[in-house]
Amino acid sequence: MIAPLLTGLRARLLLLVVVAAVPVVVIAVLSAREQRRLLAAEAAEDATALAQLVAERHQRSVDEAGGLLLALSRMPAILERDGEACSKGLAPLLERAPIFVNMGAVHPDGRMFCSAAPQPGPIDLADRAYYREALRTGGLGVGEYVVSRVRGTGALGFGHPVVDERGGLAAVAYASLAVTRLQGELDELELPEGAEVAVLDRRGVTISARPGGERWAGETFAPAIVETLRKARVRPVELPGLDGVERLFDLREVTAPDGTVAMHVVAGIPTGSLLGPVKDVSNRALLGSLLASALALAAAFLMAEFTLVRRLRRIAETTRLIAAGDWSARTELEAGRDEIGELVRSFDEMVRSLEELDRQKRAREEELRQAQKMEAVGRLAGGVAHDFNNLLTVILSAAVDLRERLPAGHPGQDDAREVLESAERAAALTRQLLAFSRQQPLAPRPLGLAETARGMEGMLRRLLGERIALTLDLRAPGPVRADPGQVELALIS
Repeated sequence: MIAPLLTGLRARLLLLVVVAAVPVVVIAVLSAREQRRLLAAEAAEDATALAQLVAERHQRSVDEAGGLLLALSRMPAILERDGEACSKGLAPLLERAPIFVNMGAVHPDGRMFCSAAPQPGPIDLADRAYYREALRTGGLGVGEYVVSRVRGTGALGFGHPVVDERGGLAAVAYASLAVTRLQGELDELELPEGAEVAVLDRRGVTISARPGGERWAGETFAPAIVETLRKARVRPVELPGLDGVERLFDLREVTAPDGTVAMHVVAGIPTGSLLGPVKDVSNRALLGSLLASALALAAAFLMAEFTLVRRLRRIAETTRLIAAGDWSARTELEAGRDEIGELVRSFDEMVRSLEELDRQKRAREEELRQAQKMEAVGRLAGGVAHDFNNLLTVILSAAVDLRERLPAGHPGQDDAREVLESAERAAALTRQLLAFSRQQPLAPRPLGLAETARGMEGMLRRLLGERIALTLDLRAPGPVRADPGQVELALIS
């Protein structure tokens, strides 16, 4: 049952439908894939643009801190280590620049002597990273996230050595960026839905972040994400964020004038919110294509079954019946206007023609059998007539001899004459039999048709039987020249 379904006309039609449906499904899949690729590329561009935007805004703050420290390194009060004059001079500047938590200067050993913000007491900054980096590099020293000892808030410090006229180290100027202000700048940005941004110090500690805000300040930000982004040859990279949501992350650096990394900016754009709707639409489109293909297959199956397969199967069954000798078999299908209908019409006409030919063949065969029977009867009659004719020849010779030997008036003359007449009538009958069997040689001679017909009356009555009456109406003109046997054969036929 399965083999015909796979190899028959129905299977070929279904295969055509499948071949026609495959490009639609492939186009739907490729279209969905291309849409996802374009959206992923767009998300990657958004992630890069977001990271670049945040990095540029924070780069301005770092550059502002570097410019401020360069100016402080030339401030006379700092060169002279005049703490009171220095603090008074910087206090108004701090009010006008809220981006800074504090600014001032420390002795070469780290003891603070100048502070724009009120100093609560002696403070030693020798442990600060920006102080050590300034002494080590002789230029701008970049610090790490700390809590200001003067203001008690989060800060990112920068230091710069102050050199006197003799080239000696007179002091170290410092300026600390306010983490709250950095967070405020980040909060002012309009981020894409579901985006994740973090600004980190060079150790990976969070300075500001969204979402979450200041509650992430001072916390180490997902080292795995930062390390992966640092090592990635191609960015953005798709990674799970802090909330487990897959995002495309990019990394940008904020540097000091000498190229030292001051901050890392990590920005991530969720792929699910972008690709999810496309995936849903693509899945629905693919499902619709598959459903449409399935419906097309079902429709093709039913159409093939009812319009082709069943009709062709009926024609095949009728053909087998005809091959078995049933010439009355017909498809009994309605001859429609389609090609199969034309085939049905032609097939039934062919069967009718074959049935008529078979009938004619049977009739000719019957005629042939009758002719063969008549030929056999003729041959038998001819054989009997020959033998009987030989006997009649002896009888006729004996009758003639007997009549010639008897004297005139002898009573035996009548008997001899009777025998001779009977023998002649028998000879005529023999000629008729020979004519019927077509073994009598033609011998045309003058004869009367009326007399010949009367001579055949007895044989004709015997041939016709008692239930058929025979009436002779003989109006033949004069004698004709013909073979008597052929004339008698024509009367019998």
